[in-house]
Amino acid sequence: MKKKLTALTMVMSMAAFAGYGEKKHDASTTGSKTPMTDDASMTGDTGMATDSVSTGAAATATNETVLEKAEASGQFSMLAKAIKKANLTDTLKGDGPFTIFAPTDEAFNKLPQERLNALMDNPEELRDLLLYHVAPKRVSSTDAQSISEAETVSGRNLAITNNDGNVMIGGAKVISPDITAKNGVIHGIDTVLIPEKLSE
Repeated sequence: MKKKLTALTMVMSMAAFAGYGEKKHDASTTGSKTPMTDDASMTGDTGMATDSVSTGAAATATNETVLEKAEASGQFSMLAKAIKKANLTDTLKGDGPFTIFAPTDEAFNKLPQERLNALMDNPEELRDLLLYHVAPKRVSSTDAQSISEAETVSGRNLAITNNDGNVMIGGAKVISPDITAKNGVIHGIDTVLIPEKLSE
């Protein structure tokens, strides 16, 4: 009888140990899966949040025209005024694509006041000057590093060079590159480009 009880106790102990092992295995398996699932969901959430932010930024960029971008930037107010004076508003709100090599307000202020006033009072001459700053296609700053010139809407070409990492457009330095819009891109430049005919 004592032997039978001992044998029974051993069997029950072995069964209990086996059950514990199975539970431990299940727990460790579940435990290993749960953190992975949590990490994956967290990574997924982060990725989605990042994507939504990026998409939002892109949507903002693509909802505004190059002219609207110029007006909103705060550094091209004189250019925006000149565009209106030259009756180019509707053109630059069109489908494009356009690339505007856009003189900043500081660039316009480098012109002699008398010369600036004369331009503003002559819509035809002003229009010719402004179209000299517009290419009828989208040219990114990356594109600009691999081409030597850009044809403008005025029919003239602008030389493009790379000087110690600085992109130069017809002698003007690009200081605010790749301001994107739904119908093109703006590159802020530090000098007003004067076509040869107008500089005479």
